[in-house]
Amino acid sequence: MVTLVPPWAHNYTEFWESIRRRNLWFIQMRYWSFLMLSGILLFSYFVLDVKYTDVQLISCFVISIVILLYNMILHRIRKYLKCEPGRFNPLHFSLLQMVLDLIALLLLVHFTGGIESPLYMLFVFHMIIGSLILPRFCCLLDGWNNLRTFLRNDNFGIFRYNSSSSHWRFAWC
Repeated sequence: MVTLVPPWAHNYTEFWESIRRRNLWFIQMRYWSFLMLSGILLFSYFVLDVKYTDVQLISCFVISIVILLYNMILHRIRKYLKCEPGRFNPLHFSLLQMVLDLIALLLLVHFTGGIESPLYMLFVFHMIIGSLILPRFCCLLDGWNNLRTFLRNDNFGIFRYNSSSSHWRFAWC
């Protein structure tokens, strides 16, 4: 098991309570993000008449439902976590949440236009919110993964220019 807990925090009760509060805050934010994502998809489809492809529409709704489902599972699991530094603890739980959110964000960005997606800038918020709770080396690792993902999705413009990779487009692109 990866040791995320700094040595000074092993018996520091306020540290663990702070991590637990922030984990609950992340879970509550994820419920709001599910509602906003579903609302934006419905509003843009029915009111703004955005022409999503069938694959885009279905995949975005499936992703939002999966976000809701894994959030409900995380909400139930968080009660049973113990603050033991050598085992699965609230810091590992935070890292798990961050990885699941990153995967969901990657899929959403892919199906909403890749590098041209308006959701692309949410990677910045993902990094900032993750840095609120995780140790420094985890934040640096997350920042490196976000940068690598950004460069990989952009492909430096080479594959998009040569039309050798798939690209999802909105009707106005």
